[in-house]
Amino acid sequence: MNRGVINRFLGFCIVLLVQVLVLNNVHILGVITPLLLVYPILCFHRGAKRVSLLLWSFSFGIIYDMFSDTWGMGTFTNTLLAFIQPGLLNLFSPHDEDDEETDFEPDVFSMGIGHFLAYSFFGTLIYHTVFNLLNAFNVSNIVYTLIAIGGGTVLSTVIIFFTELIIRKHR
Repeated sequence: MNRGVINRFLGFCIVLLVQVLVLNNVHILGVITPLLLVYPILCFHRGAKRVSLLLWSFSFGIIYDMFSDTWGMGTFTNTLLAFIQPGLLNLFSPHDEDDEETDFEPDVFSMGIGHFLAYSFFGTLIYHTVFNLLNAFNVSNIVYTLIAIGGGTVLSTVIIFFTELIIRKHR
């Protein structure tokens, strides 16, 4: 097996365990729950094949749904984020003359803090918006839904940023 595939699988497993065992039990103000599931999807490098990205994200989402009883919300949201991740990466990655690096991996050090924070914030915002709208499925409690989207996005982005700093510092 390829070393990258094993590392990606282990990373997905660790994020899944942290999400299911710890973060799913955090409910600030009763509605704000951080979702770290965004992080592995955002970390795919620029040259990753679209099919590979979609299959990893779909598999990750369906496993999350099995452990969290979310009935396909994680699967749909992960797959949607995987579909738009290459465009989001191109939008927020710094551009040079030799711009088309296929092995460009989005992280704090290759993108810079500002670009990485914007990239992870907007990816997380899209993820939380779709996930929480699917969860609410109506607009009767729109205030709680907006609080869940905004608070979850900010909290998840902060967690992703510090996770990224810790992981990349030890590489």
